[in-house]
Amino acid sequence: MKDISDIAESELKFNMQNYVRYNNLDMASNKIIDATAKLAIFNEYNLTDYGVHASIDGQKFTTKYDVIKARYSSKYYGLGKGISALTLSANHLPLHSKIISPNEYEGHHLFDLVNNNKTGIEIKSISGDMHSINKVNFAILYMFGYQFMPRFTKISEKANKNLVAFDNLQNYKNFLIKPSEIANKKDIIRKEWSNILRIFATLMLKENSQANLIRKLSNHKSNDTMKALIELDKIIMTIYILDYIGSREKRQIVHRSLVRHESYHQLRSAIARVSGRRMAGKNEIDLIINNECARLVANAIIFYNASILSAIYEYYLNNGMTKETQIIPRLSPVSWDHINLKGKYEFRSSVKSLNLQALAENLIRDNKIDFGL
Repeated sequence: MKDISDIAESELKFNMQNYVRYNNLDMASNKIIDATAKLAIFNEYNLTDYGVHASIDGQKFTTKYDVIKARYSSKYYGLGKGISALTLSANHLPLHSKIISPNEYEGHHLFDLVNNNKTGIEIKSISGDMHSINKVNFAILYMFGYQFMPRFTKISEKANKNLVAFDNLQNYKNFLIKPSEIANKKDIIRKEWSNILRIFATLMLKENSQANLIRKLSNHKSNDTMKALIELDKIIMTIYILDYIGSREKRQIVHRSLVRHESYHQLRSAIARVSGRRMAGKNEIDLIINNECARLVANAIIFYNASILSAIYEYYLNNGMTKETQIIPRLSPVSWDHINLKGKYEFRSSVKSLNLQALAENLIRDNKIDFGL
């Protein structure tokens, strides 16, 4: 960093030791996200008409040093060790991120990511791949007012094994899609309801993490509270699977949200390559700070792109240019080809901040935007 910036190495180290903290980085990212959410184009990024649809996914990174959270995995790291950066993303923005070991199951951290979202963006639904599904996530997210919408692979097998019903199974023998068992709603769920509410209260108050609670509940095979949660989860999952099979629109929404998340992963990888692809950090705190620094840079790039796109969008909207107005929201703000990540970093520059509005006006005036219409 000292070789590509206008600040001396000693000053960089001083600022790193005294000001670069997780809370500061998180607050900075949240301010940028909230500013992006105020742009005119932001609501056009919504995938649904009922609110913001988020997604969750993990990204593997090789670590530079041998830390406790790092694990071996020849599939992702070759002969080295690494970690997984689990991120919650919505409308192209990384709202929250968490470092976990690659051997930890991603689904056990889903609610913690959603519950620790400190931005002003209110999430209504969350998607993920098969790793986001566990035995209780449908129930937990449902009780907190979220709709869990994972993408299923081999949906026919999943339906045959996981659908439940309240009536006798023989009543469904002539159906194309059949339940495999009867939901035990009258017995164990009602019996353990007060304990289930205590678990939800603990999660809401952040007195414990989802991963720890699941680990403790799963330690005892005869734990009736865990069994009740699983039964409740089966009921809610059944409703979703039937909707997922019957609604092409719902499947498309889930797919588009995960495609967007993959675009963020590509940007995150480009930022990681600046420091040699391997995540630096001699302990867990250093890894967390490294990950938050990268998220802050990503949010700044997305805000820059979205600001320009929003100004152009408003111009076309105010001038009644319908075709152009419809195209602009389809352009992803997660792009970095025009940004030199390995360029010169000037912290003491006397140049004033960029006027993004003027930049957008210049693009329009000089006819540098070609949609091929």
